[in-house]
Amino acid sequence: MVVVGLLLVLGCGDADPPPVVGWPSALPEPLSELDATFYEAIPYSSSSERNVFDIVRPKGRTNVPLVLYFHGGGFGSGSRTSAWKQGWAARIESMIDAGVAVASADYRFISRAQGVGVLRPLRDGALCVQFIRRHAKELGIDPDRILLMGASAGAGMSLWIGANDDLAEPDSDDPVLRQSTRVQGVILLETQATYDVARWSTDLFPELGIGVLEGAALLGLEGRLLAFYGISELDQFESPEILEYRRRVDMLELLTADDP
Repeated sequence: MVVVGLLLVLGCGDADPPPVVGWPSALPEPLSELDATFYEAIPYSSSSERNVFDIVRPKGRTNVPLVLYFHGGGFGSGSRTSAWKQGWAARIESMIDAGVAVASADYRFISRAQGVGVLRPLRDGALCVQFIRRHAKELGIDPDRILLMGASAGAGMSLWIGANDDLAEPDSDDPVLRQSTRVQGVILLETQATYDVARWSTDLFPELGIGVLEGAALLGLEGRLLAFYGISELDQFESPEILEYRRRVDMLELLTADDP
């Protein structure tokens, strides 16, 4: 017990209280000069090794606002570490200097083999928001000041979370799932407007004069379209189940005046 106590004392060089999910890590190289604390690969779910996030917070500060970033990659590639690369360093520095923490999350990809569509990564993003809100005190975050930011697929994810009604499950036995998914703002870089891709041809780009099924076949993207909704045949695209699925991922339809 004496040895354990000594190790804990020696590990408390950082003035910030460590979150329950782990001790600080070294800052990524492009951020190494920041006056900040970095926590790496914090798991927000046990479902997958990809359900983790990193967070960098102004050192010595607590109850700070948070920008939660989701990477791009078409829901089939990409990494949370892209936020810590050289090209983002100036943005991260400006936020840290303003007293704002930044987190970057991974999420599960679409898997045609598993018959799992885009709702799985979208729900992962919402779950990450809920986990951070549940552990806001330990992370030094103000749970009432969370903004989402994403690029490409990550932007679509941010828009989907922001446009949805609250996805909290008040009666759940899991305290994380009882947390609100509502946020105070959404920042979108190269976003998609909706994940009902039929609307891309009918509403967004009608001048193309071609339906989504014909376009997918023409471009050899039938497999991508099937994977997007977790289906095995194109004739399922208009089935009642997939029409409901498409409605649930149609951010344009989900948007209301009270959304962030």
